[in-house]
Amino acid sequence: MGLREALFGRRTAPAPSPAPPAAPSPAGGPPAEPAGPGETHFFICSPNESLIAAHDEVLKAGLPAYGGTAERYSCCGSDLEEREHQAKAADMPFSGVSRMGSSEKSPGKMADVLSSIRVGSIGDTHVEHVKVKDSGAPWVRTVYETLLKEGMSQGILPYYMHETKDDGEARYLLDSLRRVM
Repeated sequence: MGLREALFGRRTAPAPSPAPPAAPSPAGGPPAEPAGPGETHFFICSPNESLIAAHDEVLKAGLPAYGGTAERYSCCGSDLEEREHQAKAADMPFSGVSRMGSSEKSPGKMADVLSSIRVGSIGDTHVEHVKVKDSGAPWVRTVYETLLKEGMSQGILPYYMHETKDDGEARYLLDSLRRVM
């Protein structure tokens, strides 16, 4: 119950954040991509199905406040291998960021994102896809960080969360996965 309060208690704080979309983006920011205005896609990936189910439960409960959706997916490493080779051959970019625990990086290439999804999984990898308005993006990151810390305290290894504002990149990743539920 403390976890739910910690996560859901933050949903009222982001209300004043619609102002940033009206401000011009900094010159050093990523180039504008053909994405829905003010929306971010998140892909939370783990071989631990119950961990992704926990993300799904918490996110679905809080997303209506942020105009978001959440769906579960899965994939087998061998399924992603072909998609990874295609992305590598096409030199497909990835404009988003990848997080594993407290580290954050810009992979730059779709093949690297697909590789990270399938690495470390002997069987299936389970994926939570979250699409949320930008005002809810900090809350999704907080859910990830909180559940990551909780999982690590129980012996679960760190796991990836990939984030992009580009609908085409998100569609490529979704087309690489099987929808669950």
